[in-house]
Amino acid sequence: MEQTKSEQSKQRVVAVKPLQTNLARTQQIMLGFPIWWGTLPQALRAFLALQDWRGKKVYPFCTHEGSGFGRSLDDLHQILPQSSLATGLAVRGSRAFKADRAIENWLNLLEMERSK
Repeated sequence: MEQTKSEQSKQRVVAVKPLQTNLARTQQIMLGFPIWWGTLPQALRAFLALQDWRGKKVYPFCTHEGSGFGRSLDDLHQILPQSSLATGLAVRGSRAFKADRAIENWLNLLEMERSK
């Protein structure tokens, strides 16, 4: 917890390994992450900086312990200005084992939005 708090407060860039998959041809991406200190983990920010997100549709989902998405959606809009964010899903981590219905409802909502 101390390390993540330090990374967040100092906005430290952390090292991440690049994906072995090329996302260039992928137009829709499910992006899952935990909420750390009210927003995105620094490791996710580093990952996002390594990819080209132009024209991509991003489906954010997260786990949290009470903050919901916190500031993460605002931060994603700033980090990924050339992509579009779909309606997201925030699941309380301690209740994730009971999230089946919420996930199903979210996926159904996304399907309805796509068919419009």
